[in-house]
Amino acid sequence: MMNEAGYSVSLYGPEATDKDNLTKCKQENQLDFEKFFSAVFETQKERILRTSTLHILNSRSEGYPMAVLESMNLYTPQILSRGTNLLEDLKEWDFGLEFDEKIVETLSMLSFQAYIKLAENAKAYAELHDLEVIGKQSLVLYK
Repeated sequence: MMNEAGYSVSLYGPEATDKDNLTKCKQENQLDFEKFFSAVFETQKERILRTSTLHILNSRSEGYPMAVLESMNLYTPQILSRGTNLLEDLKEWDFGLEFDEKIVETLSMLSFQAYIKLAENAKAYAELHDLEVIGKQSLVLYK
């Protein structure tokens, strides 16, 4: 279904048991829409984020995941799973989509104008977490 819809998924990260399990699942199910890459850093990471249509974060529970903020700062809408701690913010700020069993259908129905709005909302949300903004808020709170 992913191929027919014209989607591909690129997964970046270090070698790990999770990556091995996903690679095995890909092979067993003959999935050809997903590709695995090593971890990327600095300018290479920024280039990849700038050219990504969406950023997907699976279950995470640490504070504010930096990968989400980094990608949103580059106008990249998010796909977040129910296990993330940013799902409520995603719904409130409308900066992406919740991953569920209908995600491919939802994506295929997403208009260009709706995508642009998600991208703009992603950037606006990321700007709330800019160091200057946080610094100014901290000074006000500490006074």
